[in-house]
Amino acid sequence: MRDLNLLWCDRAGWRYALLAGVVSAVLVWLISIGVIEHVPLYDELLHVLAARGVLADGQPVIAHGEYTRALLFTRLVTASFEAFGDNLVAARMPSLIAALLLAAMMAGWVTRQAGFLAGLAMALMFPLLPSTVELAVFARFYTVHSLLIGLMAIAAYQAAQSACPAGKRIVLVVSAVLLIPLAWHFQSTTLVAVGAIGCGIAALLIADHWQRVSAFIVRNPLRIAIAGVLLAVIAAVLFIKFDLASRMGEVPLWAAWTSSRPQYYLIDFANSMPLLWPMFPVVAVLAIMTYRRLGLFSVVVVLAALAVHSIAAAKSVRYISYALPFFAIVWACAIAGVVNLARGVALSTNINVLGLGVLGVLVLVLSQEGQRMAKLVLKRMPATEALSYAVEPDWQPIKPILKPEVDAADRVVTSNSMKAIYYLGRYDYELNASIVLETDTATEFGMDERTGRQAIGTATSIGNVLQQPGSTLVVLEDRKIANPAGVSKEALSVIISNCIVIELPPVSDVSAWRCNRKSS
Repeated sequence: MRDLNLLWCDRAGWRYALLAGVVSAVLVWLISIGVIEHVPLYDELLHVLAARGVLADGQPVIAHGEYTRALLFTRLVTASFEAFGDNLVAARMPSLIAALLLAAMMAGWVTRQAGFLAGLAMALMFPLLPSTVELAVFARFYTVHSLLIGLMAIAAYQAAQSACPAGKRIVLVVSAVLLIPLAWHFQSTTLVAVGAIGCGIAALLIADHWQRVSAFIVRNPLRIAIAGVLLAVIAAVLFIKFDLASRMGEVPLWAAWTSSRPQYYLIDFANSMPLLWPMFPVVAVLAIMTYRRLGLFSVVVVLAALAVHSIAAAKSVRYISYALPFFAIVWACAIAGVVNLARGVALSTNINVLGLGVLGVLVLVLSQEGQRMAKLVLKRMPATEALSYAVEPDWQPIKPILKPEVDAADRVVTSNSMKAIYYLGRYDYELNASIVLETDTATEFGMDERTGRQAIGTATSIGNVLQQPGSTLVVLEDRKIANPAGVSKEALSVIISNCIVIELPPVSDVSAWRCNRKSS
């Protein structure tokens, strides 16, 4: 009976933390393994192709360029290729492993802080979030970054505990600080994450010492005002030094539509989490009332990160993914709090707490989030339904048709350079207005340093390419056509008027043309 009481206590031992961590990791594995084989995305292929370059000659070479962003992640993909072979599943294993470690770590930590019940709730809530599986099977650095931010947050939180010995506090703070440059290597949003964690720690310190803080404010209004001004000056200096204003204003052309939508995340979360997100305000209050420190810290981290990312021009759930484990913690604390409250009421009123629990489970199971996770675990949901990015043109079926055309062409123009290299082996020009802005000159015929190839975006530029001697093969993804951020209508008109259509299966969502062949 004594062990069973650990279900309801404020803290639980390491064996219970380990159990909760294993449960969470297993759930993440089960929801991920059935959808890990999906059509690759442009960003994934950057690491895949760069890893092949590392395997070939030790450098992250793609065609005649190099891809050095988040090089440590490319090295992880390389190591995975060496262990499991050169394939897309192997390329996604570093992300999946990081997601498993993140799930286990956060569930175990919550168990240690708030008890086994809260830990089990966390073990369920984190896999329940749509972003968890999406990033676990995505060959990009987001889960690794989230793992580092999670470690940083845990170290900072533990250091802020009043009972933490001075020596241990120093070790924790130094560890958190040392994690910053490593996390920065993967994502510049680390600065926002550090700020969100700092806000969470500040909220804890204020709450822990509220009487002294309030008394100090009453006695020293002038000092408080001066400190506020100094903080504002420091913030302004940091903004200027790190050029944060322009960084926050940067947005790729393909995502420009999100720049003026501060409500982007509110709408996205409401669509993807119709049960969990609308209830968050109530759940946040319950979490803070039940587990004051852990609940308050997690709520502040989520809200601070959400506020900054909503203002920033570039928006995607991937960018804020490091804060979503804390969203799950808020729910876990609230669930544990409600169950504990129901248990207390049941003991005094004979209410059937088991019945209330079954009702809660039914609500969860019948929700969109619950059904989605159940289908993933049972492998009854294809990647095209489970992953928001999986509705991607698949070039594999058209490879046999286009490969001979590529071999015969003097040059290849494509709207997706990574897929052209991955499936067809080469390309010469990328016809994509978004990529033009990412070249060394950010102008027509600028060089994409990742591949050493030129990018174009206008009708005039594609016309000049088609006028070159010899034959040109043009391969465009349909979703990029007639898109100002991809292939403009004017550019397409030039292609149609100068080239012959190559018949491809309509389901491929890819179109191709043969242009100016010497034989004609």
